[in-house]
Amino acid sequence: MKSSEMKNKDLLLYAVTDRKWLKDGVTLADECKKAIDGGVTMIQLREKELGYDDFLAQAKELKTLCQSRGIPFIVNDNVQIAIEVGADGIHVGQEDMHADDVRKLAGKDMILGVSAQNVEEAVTAEKNGADYLGVGAVFPTSSKDDASEVDFETLKEICQSVSIPVVAIGGITEDNIKELKGSGIVGISVISAIFAQEDIKDACERLCANTERILPADSSAYKDIKGAIFDIDGTVIDSMKIWDKAGLMFLEKHGIKGDDDLGKRLFAMTIGDAGKYIQENFLPNMKPEEISAGVNDVIRGFYINDAQPKEGMIELIKTLKEEGVKLTVATSTDRDVFMPCLERLGLDKYFDGIFTCTEVGHSKAEPEIFNQALELMGTSPKETWVFEDGLYSAKTAKSLGMKVAAVYDETSRHDWDEFRLMADAIIRIND
Repeated sequence: MKSSEMKNKDLLLYAVTDRKWLKDGVTLADECKKAIDGGVTMIQLREKELGYDDFLAQAKELKTLCQSRGIPFIVNDNVQIAIEVGADGIHVGQEDMHADDVRKLAGKDMILGVSAQNVEEAVTAEKNGADYLGVGAVFPTSSKDDASEVDFETLKEICQSVSIPVVAIGGITEDNIKELKGSGIVGISVISAIFAQEDIKDACERLCANTERILPADSSAYKDIKGAIFDIDGTVIDSMKIWDKAGLMFLEKHGIKGDDDLGKRLFAMTIGDAGKYIQENFLPNMKPEEISAGVNDVIRGFYINDAQPKEGMIELIKTLKEEGVKLTVATSTDRDVFMPCLERLGLDKYFDGIFTCTEVGHSKAEPEIFNQALELMGTSPKETWVFEDGLYSAKTAKSLGMKVAAVYDETSRHDWDEFRLMADAIIRIND
């Protein structure tokens, strides 16, 4: 991976190796495989005690592993080994080789990370060619004896003072990640929170989820954006739960209590099919179309009175509009269902156009709805972002050359691992 190809999401969960945690008969590559399986997005080989030949051999093994799994491989401090093995990048501290000297040796394409503990160091590192910063220690840590703590306000000030992404390092655990929310970081870098754990894969899965929850849903992550296409349900509005429960809520109005399995079966059906199913199994004296209309009334009532935006989405939409970005909606939901909610929330005025699958005549598994949105906005695919909670829709957008921000929703959690890997940015809120 070239430095120009690195995305913020590549820094989400940045693992730094430490062989002191290795168990008998287990190799560092074995443990790194588990970490990658759990969601690690970048690996740094940090070896302060190994001789050159052993370091080189270890670097080659991990480079091959990372390359096969599509994640960047970084070497700590040793520029010569990084160059020899063809690592994706090099990370240096303030006491190591200066960033500008590293950049001269490594060339413009290698990812360059630099450690910083204050604004001055951060600004200098960016000026000297750094692609990202590792800032800390943000909590007390035993991994580095000389690490001093960087308080929250300093971390936040550093993030605001540079245009390159910032990763928090030092003493981070799944329990204290939430304390970093609002700092502006794009990810965390950890050692013992991964490699000291009994179940590395499980530990990484929890770290990933907790880190995704603190990432900001702001416009700074979306580079060169001129157009934005927003899905509605599960993306802008926290509404997917009503589609899961509407059939059950309708039955409860008629004195019938269903279970979760029934809710899942109804969720997978169209409104018409759900009406037939309920008529055949629960309400034989009602016509299927009456039942479907009743279920629709439950859904519309939710949108009119109760549906709320996902955290940070109103602010994101407003900011993008203020920055001159063209905004459109592309949704599978019918206009008369969601528009009352957009109007109640005051969001309808921000969109230059609204497209529904029913009106377009094609699902979002096909490109037509996105092409119509692009045509109206007058933006090219490469300068347009799509905000989606659905994997199949995101794949269509990516096939057209657009960038995708993956928005987590509980109803699509089973697709999340694949979704976040193919996306260009991640938004995980309200879960």
